[in-house]
Amino acid sequence: MVLQPFKLTEPQDVRDLAAVVPAGAVLFVDTLNRAAPTADENSSKDMGQILEAAKHLQTITGGLVVMVHHTGKDATKGLRGHSSLFAALDAAVEVSRDGERREWRVAKSKDGADGDAHPFRLQVETLGIDAHDDPVTSCTVRPDTSTDEVKRVKLPQGGNQRLVYEGIRGLFKDGISGKPGAPPMRPCIELEAAVAAGAARLTCQTDRRATRTKEAITGLVSRGVLGLNEGWLWTV
Repeated sequence: MVLQPFKLTEPQDVRDLAAVVPAGAVLFVDTLNRAAPTADENSSKDMGQILEAAKHLQTITGGLVVMVHHTGKDATKGLRGHSSLFAALDAAVEVSRDGERREWRVAKSKDGADGDAHPFRLQVETLGIDAHDDPVTSCTVRPDTSTDEVKRVKLPQGGNQRLVYEGIRGLFKDGISGKPGAPPMRPCIELEAAVAAGAARLTCQTDRRATRTKEAITGLVSRGVLGLNEGWLWTV
């Protein structure tokens, strides 16, 4: 890891970096903008210099140079900066996020098919404890199979299950992640709060609503619509 300032557009910096990179290595430049701070991304001339430097670095190391870059404010228009960047790439992998859903997709591949997409999730890992006894954490990438699981899950059945599910679904947006038994980063709500919210949607006698709500939640858990552990619920 090289943490000091580095410029792709500075030939001596490129040579110095190549001298310490093992032959055949994969070199990540994070980010393109930080590695070319004085360049104008929208200039064809400046972008050409950046690309030429990256290709030169790849040639003299005999490896692969991967540049981390960002989209513009309008993500549908692709990479930020001059269009020559995307055209010059051998391949481009686009990483996107929509709420808790993350996905990487092959946006371009000269030697393969475009469009191949793979959802993933970030799993929090504890690396150790710091001097204040707080956990030191990072993340690992794991395949996200939730879409396939949802396709296999049956929807709520019966009037009470549907009413209760609609009543508690909105609570999950303010849920708490990291609860035992729940998937990492999955928002969880307390069972008692779910019972109260679900009961408010039922139209049966008032003294029977809590019981009917608990029965409905039990049915939702048994059908795989909700997960339950130690008094916490989450959506499956």
